[in-house]
Amino acid sequence: MLLQWWHAVWDALDSLSRAKLAGVGFASLLLFVFDLYAISRVIRRGHGVHGTLAWIFAILAAPLLGALAFFALASPSVRRVA
Repeated sequence: MLLQWWHAVWDALDSLSRAKLAGVGFASLLLFVFDLYAISRVIRRGHGVHGTLAWIFAILAAPLLGALAFFALASPSVRRVA
């Protein structure tokens, strides 16, 4: 079962052109850098260990979604109203 899946993935990657693979690699690199930036902002935020670890795990579990959620919900630049 796993071997069949691996062959299917390999065939799909083999069918991609070099330009598409370069684009995928560039997008992956941008996502990696964006996530590292988000994690560095989480660490420098200084809101306690539990909250910091929770945001780091959220970013690592769902790379783009976790980083976007941090910047939208808990970033220091987001002001609270009340």
